[in-house]
Amino acid sequence: MSDQQFIVMVMESDPQVLKGLVLLLEDMQLNVISAHNFNDLETVKTIQPDLLILPLEFDGRKSGIDLVSDLRAHFNHQIPAILFCYENGSTHFQTTIEDIVVLSDQMNSKNLRRLIKTILANRDPDISNRHGLKNGSQSTHQRTE
Repeated sequence: MSDQQFIVMVMESDPQVLKGLVLLLEDMQLNVISAHNFNDLETVKTIQPDLLILPLEFDGRKSGIDLVSDLRAHFNHQIPAILFCYENGSTHFQTTIEDIVVLSDQMNSKNLRRLIKTILANRDPDISNRHGLKNGSQSTHQRTE
C-alpha cells in the first residue's frame, strides 16, 4: 500500500478477536479505530473511516448491515465494509452487496489482508478534510477497552 493514512474502524465484542484484528491492521500500517460495543462506537464517530470491519450479527440490537447503514448516513459517505459471519452451516459464504463484503469465519489473515488492500487501493483518503484530524498527520488509533 502507499504512504496514505487510511483509517479502519473495527468493532467486535470478543476482546481476543478484536485484539487480533487490531494487530493485523496495525501490521498493515493502517490507522485503527476500535470499539467493543455500540456505546464505545458512539465515542469514536468523530473520525470518518475508509473501511469498516464488523460482525454480521451483534447481540440482537442491530445487525452489521444496519450499523454500516447508520455509519454511512452519519458520515454522508458510502464507506466500504467487511462483515464477518461466525455462524456454522449454510452461512459460510462470500458476497458483495453495495460495497459490503460478507465473509465466513474460514477467511485466513493472508486473504483478509489481500481483501483489505484491494478495497483500499480504490480509495483516495482526503486526510486534510477529516473530522478530528489536524493537518492530516495525527494518528487516529483509538482503543476503547
